[in-house]
Amino acid sequence: MKTILLVDDDALIRGIGEDALQALGYRTRTAVDGASALEAAEERPSLVLLDENLPDMNGTAVLQALRARWPDLPVVLFSGSQRTRPTQEGWTAVLAKPFRMHDLAALLSRLLEP
Repeated sequence: MKTILLVDDDALIRGIGEDALQALGYRTRTAVDGASALEAAEERPSLVLLDENLPDMNGTAVLQALRARWPDLPVVLFSGSQRTRPTQEGWTAVLAKPFRMHDLAALLSRLLEP
């Protein structure tokens, strides 16, 4: 079973996201900020859903730390912002909040299935 690390400082978003991921058949881990995300990622997840706006460090800094350790780890920008960041900045993909279950399922299938 693949493990998804969901990083968001909003408890409601984490709860909804965790429920959605589990309904799709994924094991989940959650983190509330950059430091706890890096700690939770010590046991490498299959994919990271990462909010850009975190209380202690921004998502881009967390992304860079994850990429330094695992260059091929899929890291998806999980953001409520209307602006999307190009994948040249290191993000594997962008998932806008609020998301639809179908969009989440399709993205994860594309990124995680062989």
